[in-house]
Amino acid sequence: MVLLVLTDRIRTAIYQAVQSPEFDESAKKRLKSYLKASACVPLDLIKEVSKFLLGRDGKLGKEIGLSNYWLHDLLTGSGVYVEPRKEKPKSPELIARLESILAEQANKEYARMIGRVASSYDVETFKLLDTEEFQSVRGQLTAIINITFTVVAVFAAVYHVAQTITGDTGMRVLLAFTGSVIVGVAETILYMRYLTGYDKIEQKERKPRRRSSASSGYHNKAATTTSPRRPGVDVTITPDPPVAKTPEHFTVSGTLEHDITAGKTALDIDFFDGLRFVSIIPPYIKNFTESVKAGTKFSIDVDNVPTPTEFPKFYAIFVSVGENPDKDGKLQDVFGCSRAEFQT
Repeated sequence: MVLLVLTDRIRTAIYQAVQSPEFDESAKKRLKSYLKASACVPLDLIKEVSKFLLGRDGKLGKEIGLSNYWLHDLLTGSGVYVEPRKEKPKSPELIARLESILAEQANKEYARMIGRVASSYDVETFKLLDTEEFQSVRGQLTAIINITFTVVAVFAAVYHVAQTITGDTGMRVLLAFTGSVIVGVAETILYMRYLTGYDKIEQKERKPRRRSSASSGYHNKAATTTSPRRPGVDVTITPDPPVAKTPEHFTVSGTLEHDITAGKTALDIDFFDGLRFVSIIPPYIKNFTESVKAGTKFSIDVDNVPTPTEFPKFYAIFVSVGENPDKDGKLQDVFGCSRAEFQT
């Protein structure tokens, strides 16, 4: 059965045929059903309507050749009816999965954009590090500038004074150059002797230094700070300070505001480069084997924690308790943490 689009011209013709008592009753019923709930009509019914209306006009004595009810006239502006495709309802599980994938992709893109930018937490760590090395560099630059100005000043002074001895410009330049070289060498020797003696005293009398950024600290000697937004934890490390390529022992204890769940809550130990703002080695993760309720003191011992093969000038140790580690081993939900800075 061929269905055609129901146009106004076809609809008008159908109304005239339906209203006529002489039109076939079965055809009337079929046409009424299409007129009420459809936008199409079968081609055979249109043919019946056209044939009936042309016959009626002929009986009424009208000129059939001028009638508008010929089949080709009725079909003008119509066409084959194609039923619109019904959209299948999307599965709620599929929609939720797609949304989670899009959110994950957005987070990865954001992390990629800010991956090379130091976080506020890293900047805070950098500010807490000892600035003695920077002061030493500044002192060395100051000494170089001073020596340079001294050499230039001596050259100018000798050149000016030499005119009282000789009027030869070449001789004056030679004398000025000789005097500036002598003074420059003397200044450099004195500065190097001072610097070498200072370094020897430092090596003999001072042990490795750590800058304390809070009144409390790791047990033994390492300095520590805690975040004001998270409870702090007490940490004991052995040996203290850590030794490169030597396994470290950690004892972590404290009281948290969150429950510790066995197999889910983890301890994160991260050796962090204080100048490059990156982890020196991958973080060490250990899951708790016993559950502890919030407000109850916990304690955990961790043996054989690997240390870097070499420590940088400034570094820190971050100890965190939390859940949901990311692909880099850093905990996303931190319940408590502590930090200690070291200077080798």
